[in-house]
Amino acid sequence: MSSCVQMKTVTGSLTKVLVRHWALCGSDLRGLHSNKVSSRHMGHEMAGSLLSVSESDQVVSIFPIVPCFACDVCFTGDWRHCPLRKTLGFELAGARAGIISVDSRLIYRHPTGISSVRACLTEHIACAVHVALNTEIKKLVGTINVLIIGDGAMAFAYATVMKWENRADVRLLVKHRERLLTARSLGFDAELVTTEVQIPRDINVLILACDVKNLKLAYAPIDSELYVAHVARQSSMLTKESIRTIRLTDAYAYTPKDFARAVELISFPNFDLTYAQEVCEPVIPVESTIAFNRLRSLPRETIKYVFRRNVESLNSYA
Repeated sequence: MSSCVQMKTVTGSLTKVLVRHWALCGSDLRGLHSNKVSSRHMGHEMAGSLLSVSESDQVVSIFPIVPCFACDVCFTGDWRHCPLRKTLGFELAGARAGIISVDSRLIYRHPTGISSVRACLTEHIACAVHVALNTEIKKLVGTINVLIIGDGAMAFAYATVMKWENRADVRLLVKHRERLLTARSLGFDAELVTTEVQIPRDINVLILACDVKNLKLAYAPIDSELYVAHVARQSSMLTKESIRTIRLTDAYAYTPKDFARAVELISFPNFDLTYAQEVCEPVIPVESTIAFNRLRSLPRETIKYVFRRNVESLNSYA
């Protein structure tokens, strides 16, 4: 673990963080539309500064899963699966609350010079790191050939991280023509998806980053293993006994180690996050003037468009 990441492993203390920026993701919108999230307290991807005179300039990110720290699962370091866990922005007040009080063990410090705009994408990147550093994938010999189906923010996060961490050959199948141009501009091979996808014989990692339940995934039987990450938590028709498939069914189960690695990646100037705004993972100032009334009445993409373009308000929808 890099010295730039300071994560306490002893009993933590309650620490206050002044949220500067947060990122709006699909989970926030699903929670908002299902009435599981309050528009006043939504946001689990966040970064800010410590409310401490001595460290007021320290940019930090917050691990959004709040565990009990006392059960057997927590003692293994697997906070993500603590049976008593709660999540900032869902069961607990999130980024839009402005000030968050959390256990100091959930606070990750960024190196000097990293802005809260960049740092608030730590959780977003940690999801991709969790799959990229999977021990089974790391065992693969030779070139790792990755096929990603999807063109949202997570699809691009996985493409970026897999290329960085695994030196993988990454290909994307995208749904929208404008995302095709985005993918190619970022240096990825990309094609438009159809209703039937023929998985090339050389692919050994398949990442399902969109709703694929209406897609027919076809492939010729091969001897090598195929590692499948269900990022979008959607079912697929990928069921053949002729190939041994290892399914990473919970691609969002990032660990503290994954989160720490995401902090490191974000500290590298040439780790490219420019796709985030373009493909709808908009970064928002916590003191944004955008009105939140009646957000639930708007389509998800409309909400993201408004945030991405930083439209002055949503009062016209009131």
